[in-house]
Amino acid sequence: MKTAGDYGKVSIDRKTNKETFTHSIELLKIDFQECFNQMRHYDNLIWQVTAGILSLDAAILAVIFNLLDSKETVKPVLPLFISSVIALGGLIIGLFALYFILKTRIYYVKVARYVNEVREQYLKENPLGIRNQAGLYTNPSFPKIANFKSSQLVPSYILILINSFFFLLGLFLIIKKPGLSIIFFISIILFQISFLFLFLRSHK
Repeated sequence: MKTAGDYGKVSIDRKTNKETFTHSIELLKIDFQECFNQMRHYDNLIWQVTAGILSLDAAILAVIFNLLDSKETVKPVLPLFISSVIALGGLIIGLFALYFILKTRIYYVKVARYVNEVREQYLKENPLGIRNQAGLYTNPSFPKIANFKSSQLVPSYILILINSFFFLLGLFLIIKKPGLSIIFFISIILFQISFLFLFLRSHK
């Protein structure tokens, strides 16, 4: 037989559960909003980094062309050597930028999947009768990290070409052999494409 104390305990438990549920909903709401902000941040970050790298590459090319066009006659090899080093420096910076963009893509996908998971659960409960006729994503397994058609990977393809050009330029200024330089140029392109493919594929 339940006593008055037992009924009081049940009442307190229900009140506590309700407060916990309400608090959980508020936390989920805040979390959902923050995830959307984070998605926008990652997406913008990819393009901002790309724009910054393109500006830096333009400055690097300007310095190289000025060096090659200089009137240095005492040591004509010096401008070539410095230009080659600068070009290879541009390559190294570009490789780091490529890695950064790919990592940012991974962060974006993980947050986007969480958003899809929350939306999926909400639409299953369907408290407001929303049918999702617009077809918003609800699959927590998407987007795929290694979606090579994604616009977020376009900067990576651009960087691969620019990095390869800097490698070609830096190498050619030193060895002065077009045929060999082209072979290395193709090799560095294939290396970066392989890195991009394997790196994204290694993350589920």
